[in-house]
Amino acid sequence: MSAVNEVRVELYRSFMEEERAPEPREIADRLQLPVGVVASALRTLADEDVIAFLPDTEDIWLVHPFCATPAPFQVTVEKRRWDAICIWDALGILALLDSDGSLSTTCPDCGEGIVLEILSGEVMAPPGAIVHFGVPVSRWYEDVGFT
Repeated sequence: MSAVNEVRVELYRSFMEEERAPEPREIADRLQLPVGVVASALRTLADEDVIAFLPDTEDIWLVHPFCATPAPFQVTVEKRRWDAICIWDALGILALLDSDGSLSTTCPDCGEGIVLEILSGEVMAPPGAIVHFGVPVSRWYEDVGFT
C-alpha cells in the first residue's frame, strides 16, 4: 500500500474510532513513516479533494465527510459524536459507519433546531423538512467550506 493510501486509511480510522483528526506526528508514529512523508501524503490527499486543510494552513479541517472543527451538523451514534459541514456529509458519516443514529442542526431560515433520526437506513425527518443545496454539486469543491 502506498504512503498516501496508508495515511488516508489512518485518517478515516482515527475519525471513526477516536472521533477526531490525528496530528501528522501521530500518523507518522502509528504508521512508522517519516513526518515529511506524511505531510506530503496529506498535501496529495488535499490536492485530490479527499481532505481539506483549514484555510491558509496545513492543519486538517475535513476528511470528507468528517469535520475536525465544530460545524453546523452534529452526528450522533450512541455516545459517539462527529461534526459535518453539510447535510450531505452528515448523512455520509452514518452511511460510512453503516449505523443508525441521529443528526442535528439548526434551520438557516428561522434558527430552530432540527433533528433527523436514521433508523434501518431510513431518514426520519420532521414534517415539512427539506434539504436545499445552494450550489450545484458540480461546483461544491470551488469553495467546499461555503457549500
